[in-house]
Amino acid sequence: MKSEGVDMPNAPYTRPLVCCYPFGLGSSVVKINLIIFVIGLLSLVGCSSDEDIYKLIEPGPYLTVYPNSWWKYLYNDSLIVMDSTGDNYVLNDYKKTINPYTYSEKVYVPFYYPGDQSPMWLNYGPIYEYNRIDDGGIPPVTYTTIYEYEFPILKTQIGASFPRWPSDRYSQYSEKVFVETIAFNGNDSVLIQVIRHYADDLQCDSHKEIQEFTKNIG
Repeated sequence: MKSEGVDMPNAPYTRPLVCCYPFGLGSSVVKINLIIFVIGLLSLVGCSSDEDIYKLIEPGPYLTVYPNSWWKYLYNDSLIVMDSTGDNYVLNDYKKTINPYTYSEKVYVPFYYPGDQSPMWLNYGPIYEYNRIDDGGIPPVTYTTIYEYEFPILKTQIGASFPRWPSDRYSQYSEKVFVETIAFNGNDSVLIQVIRHYADDLQCDSHKEIQEFTKNIG
């Protein structure tokens, strides 16, 4: 994985140019200069960058999706899959409720681009520390009845569990994620999650998947 410095976008402003004239040119020139100086001072005080207006949500240490990063995976011992993130943080919000519409606070977040057959099982989209943005709907589901919410990719509390997919996706069959442990492999701290399969809330087989997230690597 590589990470590079990211330039956050700033709100542009024009720094006023104040010229100083000799007082001997007359009081009218001095008054004009004073007015220009005051206007310039007010414009400097009133200007602020987007960084000051909107909060930045950085990636968590076990999911280091910083801008301009990438990961390569070997899939089935032959296919190399590459996931990546956008070059910069993006300003994002999402629709929390409908009727009436309400939206989340606008924040800067990294944007994730999974490769084809990525093992992360993520759609492209913003990442809120350890959460992705998912959507639900009120039947009949149309564009106007869809709302969005934050859904976990991982959790860091040992013993915690959560559904792999939102509960409204599948009525009987489901997959649950369990945070098994945080271990030290000799070099790094590794968070291990186990995914088990269920049918009608009963574990349906012994099959399980293991996810490992290495701290400060991905």
